[in-house]
Amino acid sequence: MNQVQNYQLLSAISAAGFRKIYIHLDLDVLEPTSFPHVVCRTPKGISVDRLKQLLSELIDRFEVVGGSVLEFLPVESSVEGTIVASSFVNILQL
Repeated sequence: MNQVQNYQLLSAISAAGFRKIYIHLDLDVLEPTSFPHVVCRTPKGISVDRLKQLLSELIDRFEVVGGSVLEFLPVESSVEGTIVASSFVNILQL
């Protein structure tokens, strides 16, 4: 996703009249080269930084009433993967 796509998504949610949202985040949407800790990897997925930016924009614009972060499956002992996955939980303030 790029900045234009972020804007289009935010505009579509607003145009639909939503003010409160629930964010369900499957981590397998992330680019596997930057986050391989999932079962179903998505080639050409969204980058970790871009997803964090999008989540921040959603939180700034809407009232987040809940959320979930799923599909984290470290296949090896990975401190880095755990830190990245937990950063999304922190952003969502869950």
